[in-house]
Amino acid sequence: MIVCNTVCSAASVGARTSTSTGAPSVPRWYTPSSLRQAERGEDIDVGTLSTLHAAKVLRWRHMILVGVNERLLPFRSSNEDLTPKRLEEERRLMHLGITRARHTLAVGTLRRRKNGRDTIAGVPSRFIAEMKLDEVKKKEDPRARLKRLRDEVTARVAAAAAVK
Repeated sequence: MIVCNTVCSAASVGARTSTSTGAPSVPRWYTPSSLRQAERGEDIDVGTLSTLHAAKVLRWRHMILVGVNERLLPFRSSNEDLTPKRLEEERRLMHLGITRARHTLAVGTLRRRKNGRDTIAGVPSRFIAEMKLDEVKKKEDPRARLKRLRDEVTARVAAAAAVK
């Protein structure tokens, strides 16, 4: 899970500083000073890596949940069955992650992932389908809604006056 105090693009989250040895280095946004500023509540462009369990009492403006795939969320090891009780606990954990975002939420899945030495196809988590993100919800313009409600009230008042 990656959470941001301000909008951070995937490019800035994944940006790495170069080293003279060419070895991978710490991302630019991951510096102790930037994390201290974020802890004080200063509004800076910083990303925070966290687990869902660690995010229980925290909230962020923008949030990216990554790796929301079957066998990862809900977690299931190869030698263990997923009981209904455990599935419900994993569902609560996903709900916790979703509700930590104040403004925007992005949910990402993996096309492929490693399982030991093997690369396996990534299957999106069943929780994504439960979110019903594909449903098209028609948003009504607030001004049009207000006009419609006023017209309805005017019609009711006129109908009541006609009855008298």
